Amino acid sequence: MPKQRQQMKRRGGPTRQNGWRNNPSTGAVTTKHEVAIQVVDFFDYTTGATGNVTSYWWDNRQNLFNNNTGPTDETESFCRVRALEVYALPRRGIDVNVAGINNAAAMYSVNCQTPGLANGTAGLAALPPAQATNTQVTNVLPQFDTKWKKVFSCNLQKTFESSVIRPFTDGFRQCLFQMAILDPTNGDPIDGQGSETVSIRVKVVLHIDQPINPIQQAKFTTFKQSDLTTPQLDLDGAALPAIQPAYCQMDVKRILDRMR
Repeated sequence: MPKQRQQMKRRGGPTRQNGWRNNPSTGAVTTKHEVAIQVVDFFDYTTGATGNVTSYWWDNRQNLFNNNTGPTDETESFCRVRALEVYALPRRGIDVNVAGINNAAAMYSVNCQTPGLANGTAGLAALPPAQATNTQVTNVLPQFDTKWKKVFSCNLQKTFESSVIRPFTDGFRQCLFQMAILDPTNGDPIDGQGSETVSIRVKVVLHIDQPINPIQQAKFTTFKQSDLTTPQLDLDGAALPAIQPAYCQMDVKRILDRMR
């Protein structure tokens, strides 16, 4: 243990346990952290007359905890997606329309990209075409067991940390990635042009950075009694009323896993 810390511990000064990292005697900061949230979503990729490209959008203006009590325009924080992974379920090695094993019909390719815009482009009312930033092509082979195949991953924090490119946004809505599933032999839509029989289950894992909003509320109150034996009764014998939400300041210190 460092000499300075040993001396402070003997004097009863702040240690790691009683405030070495956040000494309450300074009393200045009560809220400063973000919450790391993982959001898992599932959707079915389909093809058809409307096209074979699926764009995945996220609304940055929201509060997943809904713990802000200010005016309406202050209830949403900038709910930012820091990184994401995309998984797809492989198809079986047996084609249901053809007797026997047909591995050729079960294989498919997944093309993914995160769209971006060059810096200094026009306003949101007339967005220019999206430009690919992160790209990934994955060939998904048929499987007889059930295992997710990772087809895309993107660290959005690194992709847009410079001013060279910026996210493709429409208002507060951000396009996180675009996906097209193709035939690996010719690049056409899977199972042929205009096929509406394709349905590939896709899993999206989003890693969210959610700020802790500064205006919070919780249920607590004070209640006066004449002695220590009846904390639920006031001086006149009236019962404790319903506790109403009141303003407070919250922060997140650590994550626990004590339910097991």
